Amino acid sequence: MKKYALFTLWAVVSLLVLSCAKDHITESAVEEPAVDIWTPVPLTKVAALPGSSTVQAGFDNATKSVLNGSAVEWSAGDAFIMAGYSGGYYSTVSYTTSAGGALASFNGGGTISYTENGLHCLYPSSSFAGLTTIGGLMHICADIPTVQDATPGSVAPGANLSYAQAATQSDDLHFKNMLALIKFKLSGDIVNQVKSVTFRGISNVAGAFFLSLSDPMPAFETGVISSTAQRTVTLTGDFVAGEDYYIALAPSVHDGFSMVFENSDGSQFIKKVSTKTLTLTRSHITDFGTISLGSDFPTPDPVPAPYMKATAGAKSVTMVVIPDGFTEAQLDDYETKAKSGIDALFNTEPYKAYKNYFQVWILKQASNESGANITDGSGNITTHRDCYFGSQWGDGSYSDMRANSDKVYAFVEENCPDIADGSHSINEVAVLILINDDRYGGISHNTSVGRTYCMVPVGSDAPISWSYPATEAASVTAVPWDTRTVTASEKSELGSSIGSWRNTLVHEFGGHSFGKLGDEYWYNSTLSGLSPVNGHSWNPVKFGLNLSATDVQANTPWAELYEAANVTAMNGKDAAKYGRIGVFQGGDVSMFYRWRSEKISCMIDNRFYFSTWQRRLIVNRIMGLAGLTEPTFADFLAKDVPDDPIRDGGGSPVMLPEGLVNNIPPKPMPMPAPPVLED
Repeated sequence: MKKYALFTLWAVVSLLVLSCAKDHITESAVEEPAVDIWTPVPLTKVAALPGSSTVQAGFDNATKSVLNGSAVEWSAGDAFIMAGYSGGYYSTVSYTTSAGGALASFNGGGTISYTENGLHCLYPSSSFAGLTTIGGLMHICADIPTVQDATPGSVAPGANLSYAQAATQSDDLHFKNMLALIKFKLSGDIVNQVKSVTFRGISNVAGAFFLSLSDPMPAFETGVISSTAQRTVTLTGDFVAGEDYYIALAPSVHDGFSMVFENSDGSQFIKKVSTKTLTLTRSHITDFGTISLGSDFPTPDPVPAPYMKATAGAKSVTMVVIPDGFTEAQLDDYETKAKSGIDALFNTEPYKAYKNYFQVWILKQASNESGANITDGSGNITTHRDCYFGSQWGDGSYSDMRANSDKVYAFVEENCPDIADGSHSINEVAVLILINDDRYGGISHNTSVGRTYCMVPVGSDAPISWSYPATEAASVTAVPWDTRTVTASEKSELGSSIGSWRNTLVHEFGGHSFGKLGDEYWYNSTLSGLSPVNGHSWNPVKFGLNLSATDVQANTPWAELYEAANVTAMNGKDAAKYGRIGVFQGGDVSMFYRWRSEKISCMIDNRFYFSTWQRRLIVNRIMGLAGLTEPTFADFLAKDVPDDPIRDGGGSPVMLPEGLVNNIPPKPMPMPAPPVLED
């Protein structure tokens, strides 16, 4: 359509509020937007459904269908997709018009039968990404473009998605807008230098999403966005001062957002809002008014040096550390603890041997209050702390430990130089939140595409101890409730893990978040029976490959450790230490029906030791993120260090908590809660 918008023109006027500039991006002054209130008007697009493959489509009243004062009409080539149920399966046809105007004939590839769920239409057809089954129900997969063309006075072609559903063949199609618009003008001498304008929010605003074909007409008050969606939409092209520009986004709420302007040289400056809540509503326009860009693009501030700089790999393997619950006056203490925690991780194999592949950024953000929110153990806040990322958990209830993930990821995307320069995505960057709180805890949140954040409270350096479980499966093949008590001599042989929050950091961040390892400890409970390990087969980024759902050596994920040539190589290097490899029942918090490759490791009692197979998985991930080929087992073995600091000696003082130096007895604690797999 010529104006590419099917919108009820309401303006939700939001004021841009000046905020602090970030180190890697320069901020300009913000001109308050003009107030531009529109009167709500109805807008309906109608298509009759005949028994043939031709559809007549038009508007109830073209004079009411306006954007920027102009009537919305069809353009030649406009097309929509119709989906329906026919002959035992869903199918689709595309309807296209060869002429424009307020009323047009659409020719399709054939007719579609339908069930009680009716016929479903998606406009434009270019947004259609196929049919897919989710939870046993058929869905249309659609796509909101993350990059849209700057079109003066209109929305980019193909960017404004609409949806219609008809219950019977005699009904008309009433297309409803699925998206919201933001509108703005630009002023200033440098407008003609602008090549892109990016809306950067807290919530997802673009990318793939799914609409069920089994539901009545959806309300679309909020976007249903997939885990691969984006929090940014970029408008690209040549911009002209004084023209109206529109960006189409999914309905969403943003506790902070920004507009980033970039020229052809890559220079950027940002207009950031952090004190206003922005609500983007379907079929509404949010008018930012005129945004003044001034007379010259500022020179970008120099990028600060990372704490650790990568010197190997095709690209860096990036990690980011951020604070929560640290006030402005406490940020120096945060930085000291961040360095201490990262040092502990990179003094642990295999991170130590592959340290030069990593780039670690320690970012700062003050909170208004110290500490984190306290919950009742079920996620309900009982004591509120004004911490920036909303960290919360209950005393003694660690499984409800969480933060505002949207705010975490948006902050990292905006402030991590490796993401800002376009070389990395948020799915490739592991995020560590250090929390200024004395309570014990630690948890890792993970998505199937690799996106992750890890939470570790660092308010106390008091020593902690963790133990190998007192009871285990009686044998590799034992079934519930065939158990045995672990003897004192066996525990002595395994050694005792004593440390601090740094040990939790290595387990949660190095093990779960980056390494994608599952827990290998267990409770006095069990799975109900054999089942696949969650995260093995259906995750694009596999999780928990250190665990097996079978005790058959050849069918475990670590089967390559039993290959004759590999066994010979390991024995030739250090037979005693590599001889610890086997099949042991217990893991994934279950005493039965899960198996692991070694008796003890960091994933059982937080010691600074990853098993051979765990190290192999971590190294494979390092090489993949570095843009390199997965090493052969021989290459892996050449750099591998199989020492367990507890059983084999050689621990580093950097790993010892301060409390041990002061002879404070360690406090026995349970292992932190299992990782959260969010999709």
